[in-house]
Amino acid sequence: MNLKKLFSICLTALTLIANAQDSISNNPIISDSILNSTLSYPDNFDKAFQLMKQQKGKNQPGLIIAIGDQALEWAKEKEDHHRMQRLLRWITQYYVSNGAYEQADSVCNIGLHLMKSDTSIAIFYLLKVRIQLRTLDWVDTDFYFNEARKLIGTDTLTPTMVEYYHAKSLYHFQKGPDFYNALVMLQKAKKISRLYPDLISTINHSLSNIYFLLEDYQRVEQICLENLEIARQNNHSVNELFVYYTLASSESEQGKYEEAIDIGHNAIHLRQKTGITAAFGWIYYVMGDAFLAMGQLDSAEHYFQLGLDISEIQNDGKELTDCLVGMVNLRVKQKKYAEAVVYGEQILQQENYTYQVFENDLATAYYALGQTDKVHQMLQQRIKRLEQEEKGVYLAILSKLLEQQFRQEKEQDKRNYEQQLLTERLYSIIFVLVLLLSLGLLVFYLQHNSRKKLKKLNHSLSKSNASLQHFAYITSHDLKENIRNIASFSGLLKREIKNREHSQNEEDYMGFIKKNTAVLGEIVESLQTYTQISFGKLASENVSLPDVFATLKQNLTTVIEEKNGQLDIINSHQIGEVRFSRSMLILILQNLVHNGFKYNDSNPPKVTISISSKNEKTLFKVQDNGKGIEAEYFDYIFSPFKTLENKTITQSSGLGLSICKNILERYDRRIWVESDGKNGSAFFFVI
Repeated sequence: MNLKKLFSICLTALTLIANAQDSISNNPIISDSILNSTLSYPDNFDKAFQLMKQQKGKNQPGLIIAIGDQALEWAKEKEDHHRMQRLLRWITQYYVSNGAYEQADSVCNIGLHLMKSDTSIAIFYLLKVRIQLRTLDWVDTDFYFNEARKLIGTDTLTPTMVEYYHAKSLYHFQKGPDFYNALVMLQKAKKISRLYPDLISTINHSLSNIYFLLEDYQRVEQICLENLEIARQNNHSVNELFVYYTLASSESEQGKYEEAIDIGHNAIHLRQKTGITAAFGWIYYVMGDAFLAMGQLDSAEHYFQLGLDISEIQNDGKELTDCLVGMVNLRVKQKKYAEAVVYGEQILQQENYTYQVFENDLATAYYALGQTDKVHQMLQQRIKRLEQEEKGVYLAILSKLLEQQFRQEKEQDKRNYEQQLLTERLYSIIFVLVLLLSLGLLVFYLQHNSRKKLKKLNHSLSKSNASLQHFAYITSHDLKENIRNIASFSGLLKREIKNREHSQNEEDYMGFIKKNTAVLGEIVESLQTYTQISFGKLASENVSLPDVFATLKQNLTTVIEEKNGQLDIINSHQIGEVRFSRSMLILILQNLVHNGFKYNDSNPPKVTISISSKNEKTLFKVQDNGKGIEAEYFDYIFSPFKTLENKTITQSSGLGLSICKNILERYDRRIWVESDGKNGSAFFFVI
């Protein structure tokens, strides 16, 4: 029989699988997104695996297995053993959570045939042990443990080793119960699980069961609440269900029967929402036992019967025995002794019968029916068992001592670690101090040399700046004188030509000389301003904005009238004062407004100044309706002597925007422009 056929046989065990293909064809999400998907591997596998998890929440076993079959084929084609192992392991755990132990065992067999790595094979051996822990069938358990241990090898700090120790602890706990070895294995598992936080809740659950039997209910509740929070954070319904099992049992043992019943209803609600039925016979038993203790016999019978039904369906021998014990106790209370005997003898026929508590009730039933020989036989068995009770008490005490020993070792390990950490920190601090001292000496030496060099450099720079400033002043002064002479004699020459006949070329030449003289004068004037700003001292004062705007309008009257333009100022009285230099602010605004009219061919040209408050500062915006500026020239226009049009035509020095930028940068401010290149420009600055 090939593996695919074996897999198909084990899948058909659930009732819904017969309708799986119909479900798939009627489900466009699956048929289009998974089975007929054009996705390449491994995307199609991962998508199928995700959809399986979604269908689990919808209680769709047929769809889950059908999708899993297709995903397994994809992984087998690519010989992707990692994904095959992950898929088969998930399906096994899904079957176990639904009480389908035979199907789970079949999937494990498939995994053992397909897997290649030792670790993967060991995992499936341990999964088979977990199935036997549910069915109480110990026939091959030792073999599975031995094979798994050999495959794990010498690396004893792996998650697989945690699972091995955990399975061992459950084995000792359930078969014996051997509390001593169960605790030994569980403590080993927890020590390694510190490296793998995902395994903590599983180890905690088993610990809570042992504390439960040791009647340490406070510790049981602490662990359960911790696991409940972890389960809800990770949306892990199975783990949440097992928390309810343990909490309900703990409350019932303490005589808090109503609390136990409420917790049982929480578990039932979770089952209705998720469809998970793992070990649900136990919760029905706990609820029935609580109602029995409260004298509500009808309710007790209802839940015991539910437990019997689901335990038989799931073939869960342990939970079936629990519910049979409950029915024996119930029938004796109802004085239905014949029915109590029927249930009791079913318990005695269980292959792994270990219960003794119900025997008193069964003996009572036998006696009531006149079967004294059965009572005598049970009495003899009871005497033999009493001889072993001292040993059991000794083991319980030894378990508590062992737990205390582990706690002390843990605390000692913690103290050793803290001492080691303290020593390492001390060495680190000493090293850092020595390093800081060395760095401090080095920095002091470098700073000393740097101060000497900086002092010398500052002195040299001061001399250079003074010389440069003096040179700029002399140059601009001498150039101004020459420019005035050129302008004067050009005017005389123009009048001389005007009084006699002259050609058009002569008049054009004179006009060219006059325009260039004006441009040169503008450049010299701007250069002198630029130099004063660059080398002058910074000054700040409280500047009245209404006063600035009044001066600005007065200074630009001629320009506005010549261009027949319009200057608007918005929110001029909204902000009274700013902290800046009055003359510098007037110069910045004057340059920006002047440019707004100079490079503006609109009819009429319009410039608008608006101010607003921004983060306790004042934002200035100067907007014109000219032709705008292309984005590629935004930085270019702020460079000295750079204009977008011929200087002779515009009679511009090319220093206006550069002066604005230089002023603002000296005050740690900036200026920028926004424009779409078609509908004017807007210049912004903040002071």
